[in-house]
Amino acid sequence: MEPGMVFFAFLVRFALVMLFIGWIPAVIAKSKGRSFMGWWFYGGALFIVALIHSLILKPFDQITHEDGEKGTLKKAAMV
Repeated sequence: MEPGMVFFAFLVRFALVMLFIGWIPAVIAKSKGRSFMGWWFYGGALFIVALIHSLILKPFDQITHEDGEKGTLKKAAMV
């Protein structure tokens, strides 16, 4: 096998592994009301950081805003 093909095969395997392990923090974050796809890419790029982040993340229903409303996000007014 040529050196270029060996490197290409390594990159493909590495990308597949990163996408697979990125699924773990994505599932955890999804269970807490976050975006699966965003967390999947985040988990694939920075697995250890994303895993810890997803584990300490609070679910949306436990977030209290300044106005006392729980678990909802509002769009910011366009200025």
